[in-house]
Amino acid sequence: MNEFLVIPRRLAIALMHAAQNAGERGISGLVFGGPQPQQFVPCADDDGARKVRIAANPGAVPWALFRFRHAEKAPAAADFESGTFICHPEMLLLNASLETKGVLQLHAWRLREGAVVEQDMQIAD
Repeated sequence: MNEFLVIPRRLAIALMHAAQNAGERGISGLVFGGPQPQQFVPCADDDGARKVRIAANPGAVPWALFRFRHAEKAPAAADFESGTFICHPEMLLLNASLETKGVLQLHAWRLREGAVVEQDMQIAD
């Protein structure tokens, strides 16, 4: 069973804005928070996300990795095992996608028993 994620509206807007501004070059970054995601810190690339994690405030808890690549689709299981993820393979991956008729959409993914599973997500105030 998929767990249900609630993303604060301000965070969702910040992620979509970052993706929109990145355009063809794409963007990566980390979402920090505690039980609730709160802050997006952009990086130049996935390697930059590792550096952000190292430099993060000791009280900041990495909650998810965010990526936007202009032509990106759903991640593959290998994406979770390739060292892209800063903390562990169970970390959440958020990505913005233009898959559906060029409309920017936010998706959440986890690796469960070797399979990539999309998470049900709701944007809330």
